Formats: sequence, structure tokens, C-alpha cells
Amino acid sequence: MKKFNEIEKLVMAALLNGRSKGIQLLQHQYNNSTISKIEETDCGLFFYYTVDVHFKEKFKTDVQFGDIVIKFSNDENLYGAVIFVQQGFLKTLELYSYGDTWPKKMEGISIHYLNKERDFAKLEAAV
Repeated sequence: MKKFNEIEKLVMAALLNGRSKGIQLLQHQYNNSTISKIEETDCGLFFYYTVDVHFKEKFKTDVQFGDIVIKFSNDENLYGAVIFVQQGFLKTLELYSYGDTWPKKMEGISIHYLNKERDFAKLEAAV
């Protein structure tokens, strides 16, 4: 479980790196949330969040956002991540495999953006 939390923090730091209104709202929601459940499947990991009930600022529409590639030093496969916003709030972080399975051992994580210029248009439209 500790290893999952470390990976979640690194992935969220990468995804929430930016100055757009959508990223800033996600940062605020994330900072005012707790992980309510972690689910491991053969294909990935799911982190479910509960945003503090007193947090009022929310997205206007549901949106998904993810623009990173994850690599582990002990594995040749590539992995990705997507954030799901539902009913105005951060709900889920999904870490998924581009291959068949999620690795049992996760060592030496490296995270890279899909593109040099990040595209926040979907997030901006939802704010």
C-alpha cells in the first residue's frame, strides 16, 4: 500500500503541474481530498478520492485528463494515467498499462509528458 501511495503522489505531481485554471482547480480539489479507496487490477491501479464536503469550487462538466507516460526501470512496458472529474469533483486517478498487465514490482519510476507543449483545453472548457 505504501508503494501505491508513493506512485500516486508522483503521478499527481506530474499531472497537476501547470498554471491553467483547470489545473489550479484540480490542485485545490486534490489538496482538499482524501483517498477513499485503492483498487489494484491486472491492468492497473485505481485511486478513488473524496473531496472535502466544504469545498465549493467545482467543474461545470465531467472531464478526463491525462498526458503522461510512466516507465518503471524493472519493466519494458509503458503505462499511462488519467484523472476523472465527475459531478464537478476529482473522483478517480487511473493508472493503466499500454500492454496486457500492470507490473507486480514497480521500481525506478520515470514520468514524461506526451507532448512538449501540454494541452489543457479540455480542462479549461470544463471550468
